[in-house]
Amino acid sequence: MATVTRKQREILDRQQQVLKVARQIFRQRGYLGLNMDRVAHEMNVAKGTIYQHYKNKEEIILALAVETLDKRTAMFEQACLFRGKPRERMAAIGCAAELFVIRFPDHFELEKVLSCSSIIEKTSENMQLAKTAAELKCINLVAGIVRDAVASGDLELPSEVSPDQVVFGLWSSTYGGYSIMGCDDTLRQMGIDNGFKMVRDINNRLLDGFGWRPLSTEFDYDETYERAQREIFAG
Repeated sequence: MATVTRKQREILDRQQQVLKVARQIFRQRGYLGLNMDRVAHEMNVAKGTIYQHYKNKEEIILALAVETLDKRTAMFEQACLFRGKPRERMAAIGCAAELFVIRFPDHFELEKVLSCSSIIEKTSENMQLAKTAAELKCINLVAGIVRDAVASGDLELPSEVSPDQVVFGLWSSTYGGYSIMGCDDTLRQMGIDNGFKMVRDINNRLLDGFGWRPLSTEFDYDETYERAQREIFAG
């Protein structure tokens, strides 16, 4: 294992400090309110110090997204260790996804900013690759559970459907559901008072449609969510 020198540790610590301050500014002022001058001012350092670590504020935004995605990956890895059949472990992944949104509410705002090509184009290729790698790590964890279900006989996919396509379906409904949960008044008018529960129900119907056993009509996955919270994510 490579030894981290004192100088390297100082650089890493300073990068973490920059990101901590930048995240606070982003939460308070949004994308337009975040700039290198403000970060330097809050840290009481010269602006050139910030540029030693990040070439522009877009790089900082992307680094913040990667930092948060790494936390989501860690939560998903915990969920994968949940004791139970593959579909119960998938429910534990759903629990982790919910808690991620609750614990890191600024992540979707970061994602909205980065979805603009003019923003992402201002970042380095290495930073872009880091974000892609972080996303793929989560996707591969979820796909692994789908493959386990196929191997165990709990799930029989048609020849034209791959495990990655199942993951895409779950990702689409979950990301879309969480993204619009801020529209509280509209959801209430639609008769939806618990967005998280609705996303769970939709995903269960999706997996039931694939015939992934045990079906939600045969098993209490709400209890599985509660057990995952108690056993894996307590506190």
